[in-house]
Amino acid sequence: MVFKSKNKAKAIEDTHTKIDSDIYTENMTIPKPQICLIDFDSEVVEAIKKKSFNIRSATFGLPISVPNFENYDKKFCLLNYDLPTNIHEYDIIAIDMNDNKVPIPYDVSQNVRENHKSNKSLCFLTEFPQTIFDPRPFSANILQLGLFNNKAKLILIVFASQKEEQKYSIVSIENDGYRTHEVQKYHNYSFMNNEYFEKNLNGKEIEVVVESDILHNLLSSTNKLFHYEVTFYHPTKWIDSRNVKDENFVPLMINRSKEIVSYFNFSNETLMFVFPQMKEKEKIIIPLLEEILPSMMPDIFPHSTLFSWKDKEEYWLPNHKELDEEKVRIERVYNKKLLEIDLKINKNTIEYSYLHDLITETDEKLVDAVKKYLEWLGFENVNKMDSEDRIKEEDLQVQLENGLLIIEIKGIGGTSKDSDCSQISKIKFRRCKERDKFDVVALYIVNHQRYLAPKQRRNPPFSETQITDAENDERGLLTTWDLFKGYFLIIDGIFKKEDVRTKLLNKGLVKLIPDKLKLLGKVNEIFKDGLVFILKIENYHIKVGDNLTVSLDDSFQLVSINSLQVNDNNVNEVNSGEVGFLINKPIRRNALIYIESSE
Repeated sequence: MVFKSKNKAKAIEDTHTKIDSDIYTENMTIPKPQICLIDFDSEVVEAIKKKSFNIRSATFGLPISVPNFENYDKKFCLLNYDLPTNIHEYDIIAIDMNDNKVPIPYDVSQNVRENHKSNKSLCFLTEFPQTIFDPRPFSANILQLGLFNNKAKLILIVFASQKEEQKYSIVSIENDGYRTHEVQKYHNYSFMNNEYFEKNLNGKEIEVVVESDILHNLLSSTNKLFHYEVTFYHPTKWIDSRNVKDENFVPLMINRSKEIVSYFNFSNETLMFVFPQMKEKEKIIIPLLEEILPSMMPDIFPHSTLFSWKDKEEYWLPNHKELDEEKVRIERVYNKKLLEIDLKINKNTIEYSYLHDLITETDEKLVDAVKKYLEWLGFENVNKMDSEDRIKEEDLQVQLENGLLIIEIKGIGGTSKDSDCSQISKIKFRRCKERDKFDVVALYIVNHQRYLAPKQRRNPPFSETQITDAENDERGLLTTWDLFKGYFLIIDGIFKKEDVRTKLLNKGLVKLIPDKLKLLGKVNEIFKDGLVFILKIENYHIKVGDNLTVSLDDSFQLVSINSLQVNDNNVNEVNSGEVGFLINKPIRRNALIYIESSE
């Protein structure tokens, strides 16, 4: 939808000093500045609109999935951007360069012009092996031509992404075929006159360096939301026979290598802010529009200070003072409760920090975490054994009712070598000899690839040979990630502590998953936001109130059956047939459904 303003320039000029209160109501849009938001998520656009700013949403277009799969395949494409035809009249242009757009399928009808004023039609040619036509760099250049060919003041706000260049084969379709005109190159920064691009580089560690207090506070408060994908260089000027840094270019943020990842620059009546990519971009844009930019370019914000005198106490409306005092009281109560919750969160973090230590730490802290876990699990006699002044020992000993469990524990950046896995076997034989009994159980526990999030790690991290050797040597292999997940299986009632204690004595690859489960089937479709699904049951008695165990992506969840349906009729129990389940918690498609077996 294109926003259409009425006599905006004259209206703003006439009302700058004499706006009457009946001209604008609370629900009306402030006419100036005119703001164009290009390729922002709808949530960001709506958040800014709620502040009564004059917003027009636009796009550089969507990439097109072109089916050029074989030699000699070719397709003609057109641009699909949506930019205001009067883009040169806009005061503020904000651009989200985030490359998260999903290509749309190629549609011939959307890539052929219906009306022609000549016997030639220009378009873009794509040929095998090109399967994606990205119109955005070319559209960015169109924007550049519209923006910088006028001398009006402009504010440009950019959330930068990696620089990408595209080649475009421009052809003319005529009555006897097509002819190639030329090949042009553009990149996604083509809307800028100078992008000061240095290199593509990804990272999250960012330091705010701008000296302005208000900018520094804003960027510091949102720092954790940023991640950079590109760095920039500081431009220079030739002054007095030497290059000096351009004082109009101000770095805002740098990375750990002191490279610029954000800046603002003022040149040729254009004030440009370049920020890294971030979540919740409205948290930067709205404070810029409300607090920072009006003082930097007041001509673009003629309404920002209108009627500010109404905020003074001598002009307050009836009941304002009492309501303001009530607001202060509510804020005090809220802040007190918030502090209480923060203290509880901190206490909880300290109490259960050993669970995070299981999947992050190494050496002594990891051993201590496993020891605390085993004690929580119900082992009554867990002792630390290893020390530097003795021959290599196990890390933990657990006295069992009928024997001894010895545990070797490692935290490593990669995966275990064969010698790491088998070290515990040597200690096991030594303990058996000392005890003159073969009642020693050996277990190797590893926090592997510990610098990665557990779900990104190789799970399980053991080779087939390592698992077979462990079975033959009668020792166990286990990861701390399995211990971590096992904790929540117990808390959720899927496992019992005694079940896990028993499994830790198994040989080979130790899997902390329930044993007595019967697979009912796989969920292919879900309804009512995951609360309803259908399975075909064969000879198994199920009734309302039974618990089901749901497995997906190596995780488990316990749900209960609220109701059952067969042939659209509610039933209390079933044995066979196509059955509809209504459960108490939502699940996802492709989940596996189990029920506890009595066998």
